[in-house]
Amino acid sequence: MRPLPADGATPGDGRLGRIRDCASHTRFFWGLRLYLVCTPTGMPILWALANPKLDEREVLQAMLDVDEDLVADRPGLLIIADKGFASKEFENDLVMRGAELLRPSFKREKKRKGGACSSRCGS
Repeated sequence: MRPLPADGATPGDGRLGRIRDCASHTRFFWGLRLYLVCTPTGMPILWALANPKLDEREVLQAMLDVDEDLVADRPGLLIIADKGFASKEFENDLVMRGAELLRPSFKREKKRKGGACSSRCGS
């Protein structure tokens, strides 16, 4: 993460990366967000750099559109993600592709499949 210059000027022409508020700090950052799809051993099999203003679900759907064989060659693919991927529409899209989403439950929703694993994993 690279902090902005003291004068507030943005580096570069600002078309690819964007200035975003960094919630854990009192400064802003400029750049791209890295998305990875990895095997259980941590080997990246799909990656993308995206504008941080894009929705995480849209980025993953676009990644899976680009490499359709990724899901087709792995029947029953399990995608483990955080709560930011919560959406019935997104989960239905994954089911149509032959994949399943495992994510932590929100406090207001009933416990999801694999919820015990999700809570042990620091969610």
